[in-house]
Amino acid sequence: MCLCTLALGTLAWYERSVSAARIAAAEAAAKKQRADLEAQLAAAEQRVKDLEAQLASSLEPRRKGWSPDGEPLEPADSDEPPLPGRGRRSALLAELAQLMDNPEVSKLLALQQRGQIDATYAALFKALNLSPAQLSRFKELLAEKQNTFRDVLAAARSQGLDPRQDRSQIRQLVGQANAEVDQNIQNLLGASAYAQYKQYEQTAPQRTLVDQLSSRLSYTQNPLSQTQADQLVQVLAETTKPNNPTQNPARGPGGGRVTLTDASINQAGTVLTPDQLSALQQIQQEQQARQQIQQLLRRPPTPPPANPPPSG
Repeated sequence: MCLCTLALGTLAWYERSVSAARIAAAEAAAKKQRADLEAQLAAAEQRVKDLEAQLASSLEPRRKGWSPDGEPLEPADSDEPPLPGRGRRSALLAELAQLMDNPEVSKLLALQQRGQIDATYAALFKALNLSPAQLSRFKELLAEKQNTFRDVLAAARSQGLDPRQDRSQIRQLVGQANAEVDQNIQNLLGASAYAQYKQYEQTAPQRTLVDQLSSRLSYTQNPLSQTQADQLVQVLAETTKPNNPTQNPARGPGGGRVTLTDASINQAGTVLTPDQLSALQQIQQEQQARQQIQQLLRRPPTPPPANPPPSG
């Protein structure tokens, strides 16, 4: 009887010890996660403050009646009518800024952004084979780079800067902030992996077209292999260029589309099977048809024939 009681008591003590250890571990993990989030928030707030300081410095000459280049500013004509729709656009921008200050909206945008980063860079993440800590930091830097434009605009609004009138200053600040993030990414990845990352971003339009081809072939007897996809991206990078290569800083890489050329089709024949190449040629024909339709839509309308003079 005593042995049973002792065994039960020992078991109960052990279970309480294990439970207490689990609770302590969970609390420690929660504290660490909270500390990490607070550190990220503090870094973001400091970044906005730095941008505000840069804008304030560049705007000081303008406020005194001089441009940043030392030229006197022309006084605004008070009788000039406002631009069409300008008031409405300003109201929409103000409403958008108010939404961005809402914590719930920011949380939803952050969740959406994480999904977009995973979808956009999944193949790169797999190729780089980073450690969990490196991958987490890399994702943070990619999100920071996508938020650069938004952060600069927030700082500009706080300084009374008009994005339509001071585009060059805003563009310069965005470029400086992006360069800083790129340097942090290079420090994290190293020279070789960083070059792989830049190549991945630069070939985003080509990979979009390859994904389109892969989707069309996915249910056929000749699906596109990963090796073929990688080789085709390289072929398209050498034989095409984006129609609109500008990148939307708020969305990341992928701006513009590529138009297939005859050189693209010829070189793709060394990578694809005849059936796969036929599917790529079909995409080229669709692109050409789309271009012809756009040209027809741009033509001025044909004037109606002149009425013949009335007969006597």
